[in-house]
Amino acid sequence: MNEHNSPAGPVEELDIEGAWSQFTAALERYIRGMASCDDLLLVEVPGEETPAGCRPYLQVIARGGGKPLRAELCGNVHLLPQLRLSEERDVLLREIFGWEGNDDSSANWFADFMPERSGEIAGRLVAALRLGFAILHPQLMTYRASGPAKDNASLLGLVETADVPEEDASPPQTEAAFWAADGEQLKTRVGWVLNELCSIDPEEVDEDGDFVLPGPGQSIWVRVHGDIPAIELLAIPTYGVWSRRATAVELSLLNRSHQLVKWTLRERTVWQTLMIPALPFAPRQLSEMLEVFCTALVQTREDLALRVGGRVA
Repeated sequence: MNEHNSPAGPVEELDIEGAWSQFTAALERYIRGMASCDDLLLVEVPGEETPAGCRPYLQVIARGGGKPLRAELCGNVHLLPQLRLSEERDVLLREIFGWEGNDDSSANWFADFMPERSGEIAGRLVAALRLGFAILHPQLMTYRASGPAKDNASLLGLVETADVPEEDASPPQTEAAFWAADGEQLKTRVGWVLNELCSIDPEEVDEDGDFVLPGPGQSIWVRVHGDIPAIELLAIPTYGVWSRRATAVELSLLNRSHQLVKWTLRERTVWQTLMIPALPFAPRQLSEMLEVFCTALVQTREDLALRVGGRVA
């Protein structure tokens, strides 16, 4: 990798916000059409259900006869252990988004509503999928449906679960997303993807267990966290700073102007970091974040070193 070529190569623009907006509107239209007691919609992250649990899903159940519909989200008791919501996300769904359940009263999160509230419920479902379950894009999900409303399933823009082929034992590294069972499985998959992007040996790591990439004039470390589903990018833009206090001020300014990349001071060494959620692990997201990380490194390190009296690594 050099200053003009990131390990990821050219990156296309992904309209993630637009995709979620379209899906929210489509979900609202579909829910409004669920008038029969036979109507059921289930939207899920596809994958084999195991005794340990399943992946996130939502379902909407119609009762017919003018009765309220019920929307549900998968509760922790059903989820795979590594996908269960933290206490903070539990509070988010319960107190901010208004969901009930995920407790002794109901294994799943739920909300009962009349059809005229379909827009509100669709918005709450999508907010929970994105911010609660950290699903990156609606196309990572599939659907199952039954009842008369199924005729409108094409509105959702999703693939039917039954049409998804069984997962290959050796899936391609370019897959859209991968739900790792544990930290080791995630690390293996990250190694495969970095081999594709940067031609590194996926089995080779340093003494800290990190992958080392040939960055723009310096090394970049890729750390796969075993305790949480996350990948961290690290680099040393400058070291040997002359004043820790002055450096802290400069880093504060940098951190205010960059939403994703962060800088911290450890002893007299400045570290640049970027944390990437991996629930699920999306190879394209890693590729794009490497682009963002390398661009920030190249654009800031020389000026930062000059301002803090440090040396470029």
